[in-house]
Amino acid sequence: MRDRRVLAAALLALLAGCNRPHEEEHQPNSPPPGAAAPDFTLKNTDGQFVSLSQFRGKPVLLAYWAVG
Repeated sequence: MRDRRVLAAALLALLAGCNRPHEEEHQPNSPPPGAAAPDFTLKNTDGQFVSLSQFRGKPVLLAYWAVG
């Protein structure tokens, strides 16, 4: 039983390490991790323009997708 726990913990640690972004993967034109997101403006579902800066200090969930 103990061997299974050790194996499971090692596997989880390995998978967690594989999911971490590496410093060299940072794109030079993007803000560094932890920096504020750049402002942008989009139309909402009512056709009104909304900027990210309007929600400063509030949690924002941005969901996007692409079909191609």
